[in-house]
Amino acid sequence: MGGAAKIKHAGNLVTGYLHLSGFAKGIKQGSRVRQGELIGYVGSTGTSTGPHLDYRIWKNGVNIDPLKVPQEPAEPIKKQNMEAFEHVRDRIIAELDGKASPDMIITQLDSLNIAPTDSMVVTK
Repeated sequence: MGGAAKIKHAGNLVTGYLHLSGFAKGIKQGSRVRQGELIGYVGSTGTSTGPHLDYRIWKNGVNIDPLKVPQEPAEPIKKQNMEAFEHVRDRIIAELDGKASPDMIITQLDSLNIAPTDSMVVTK
């Protein structure tokens, strides 16, 4: 598995970020983190064959499909944020389609202005 961080959330949920190459400055066991905060760096640790992030979710200790986690309805994107959203969306789509130039590739999201919400705790 290599470098890994687990974050405890409300509702007996834990998210896991596995195969990390390292942790962000100040992140250690017991750290409180907020949504959008950088916690680690994508890596190829353990028995992986290339850089990637292994993302997992557990509810009450049972591994669950992240795509089936019930989500609360979200507010629509505010008009003043739409241009920035579309810019990032278009860059990600171009990368997924193999049409992104090297300067378009998003390597980390911590530079985006994301308002913190619930605090969470990191476990390693």
